[in-house]
Amino acid sequence: NCPVCREPLSIRDLKPPARLVRNLIGELKISCPNAEFGCQSIQMVQLINSHINECSVAPVYCPFPGCQFHDGGTKTLPRKDLTSHSESCEFRLVVCQSGCNAELPQNMLQEHESVCPAFKVQCDNNGGCGTTIAREDML
Repeated sequence: NCPVCREPLSIRDLKPPARLVRNLIGELKISCPNAEFGCQSIQMVQLINSHINECSVAPVYCPFPGCQFHDGGTKTLPRKDLTSHSESCEFRLVVCQSGCNAELPQNMLQEHESVCPAFKVQCDNNGGCGTTIAREDML
């Protein structure tokens, strides 16, 4: 409803504000919406979106499925911690160094090595000769 005459209004009745009004609003200073997470930044309305995209305490999700901080979970971490978390997350993807080049979560690597065809094992035929060869080459 119109605040003056109280007549009903639709979205089509609304018009963009005048440039002067937009400029005045754009220069107002507001707190970062991440203040609840500890951000103390105060920005002009016209600059707040660029700050939000870079805010160091903005809650973000881990990119690796399975992690407690992954999208869809109930936990987030501050943007400033995402890089260090991603480098140590047990669900980060790693490449098998045994030679099969499989890509798998870090926490599955040890289990993978027990079945990896390229993993080096010692020959144990007839008491074993001690030669180390890829599991797939064992006959």
